[in-house]
Amino acid sequence: EIFRVNLTSGNREATVFSRLLELAPTGIVFDPASNGLVMSSFIGSRISRITDGGIPPTLLTELSGVHGLACGPCPGGDCLYAAQPSSEKIFRGPASGGSPTPFITGLASPVDVALGPGGAFGSYLYVTDAGRGEVRRYNTADGTQVDAAAFVSGMQAPFGLDFHPNGSALFVSDYKTGTIVRILPHP
Repeated sequence: EIFRVNLTSGNREATVFSRLLELAPTGIVFDPASNGLVMSSFIGSRISRITDGGIPPTLLTELSGVHGLACGPCPGGDCLYAAQPSSEKIFRGPASGGSPTPFITGLASPVDVALGPGGAFGSYLYVTDAGRGEVRRYNTADGTQVDAAAFVSGMQAPFGLDFHPNGSALFVSDYKTGTIVRILPHP
């Protein structure tokens, strides 16, 4: 289930959605445009907007085994980005719903995605590629890789990633080593 927690006290305040077991959620992201949560579901091959009850409405379909999600601006409006390890691709689709299309291809095993906060990290799409032990970054306009080589390399199996709220650091979890690495901005 998804519930709200008071960050000051650490106390659980309210259940937001409680029927998640039947959907097998694999990823979740906050959508600032709708002020709500979006989740990827292993069962049903879909990406849905979480509501306060019932089965969440489907936004994007035809994507099985999606793990990481990111939501943010792209040409023409807000988009959802979805990492699908089995296809070795990142998909992109409109945040309002519709059909996703392959956006980045040729990855070994993309697991998570996050949009850069701007500033020193830029507004790029960051991708963990567990198959290559790398974090890569891409231009959100056209999907081209920003760096000639990986932004971060030498990890064993990078999975999750997220930025510090003030944009000062990128945190990446490494599944095989059981570590979380803090990455400071670099050119």
